[in-house]
Amino acid sequence: MISKIKGHMKEFGFKSTIVWLYNCFLFKVRTRKIKSEDFDNIQIKDGIEKFLTFKKGPNVFIVASIPYYDIGGGQRCSQLAKTFNKMGYNVIYLYAFKSSESVKFELAMPMAAHIFIDEKTISKIKDRVNENDLFIFESPSKKFADILNLAIENKCKIIYENIDNWETTLGSTVYHEDTLKKLLKESAVLVGTAKPLKDQLEGYLEKYQIEKKPVLYLANAVDDELFCPLKKYNKPEDLVIDKVTLLYYGSLWGEWFDWDLIIDLANKNPR
Repeated sequence: MISKIKGHMKEFGFKSTIVWLYNCFLFKVRTRKIKSEDFDNIQIKDGIEKFLTFKKGPNVFIVASIPYYDIGGGQRCSQLAKTFNKMGYNVIYLYAFKSSESVKFELAMPMAAHIFIDEKTISKIKDRVNENDLFIFESPSKKFADILNLAIENKCKIIYENIDNWETTLGSTVYHEDTLKKLLKESAVLVGTAKPLKDQLEGYLEKYQIEKKPVLYLANAVDDELFCPLKKYNKPEDLVIDKVTLLYYGSLWGEWFDWDLIIDLANKNPR
């Protein structure tokens, strides 16, 4: 830590280093250690209820494949949860697969509940579901079938976001055709996060002879907390700056990632 402080002072000066240390301190104070268990059943001590203010209005159910804190919380479902929470909605985050990462990042959990999907999930959430609630599904997983039925029964608004091509190896444990067809039929709006994924949704509607509905292209946006132009950031020691510097922010696995292209580009541009 001392060497980092000295390096920061050398590059940015004393005043900037003090601001940096202050921001680091605030970050530690505002965040807490993530635990693998969910917190939807936390017990509130007697006498504290009157000091709590619960959000009113429609709930937003984020129905995701992985926990909020996987991949450092960078994935779309987590960013949606964080943003809806900022907007004042009561966010309930449901996920199908437990974390397989060896490192759990320190992240604040901006939601009312974080629930692993199992046979008890419906009993946990059924009393929270109202007609005006919003359900956002990010994949056609069979594990989402009961939750989808619950949303339909309560006449909730349903959105299906096509965030990946699940018919590739990426969706080997996710893709379920019957769930996909039901999501396509019951969703008020369909979203493709890339233009080929939007085209895929339109192709699905035609293939399964489902009545046409809005299909939107809604690309991934920016995390304005992480990439804030008002903040100063330390340049990583291994980052080489030249005439052109390319940065990639995202996952590195899946057959859709063109490793050959990256390697060829690097070999032809050694600087």
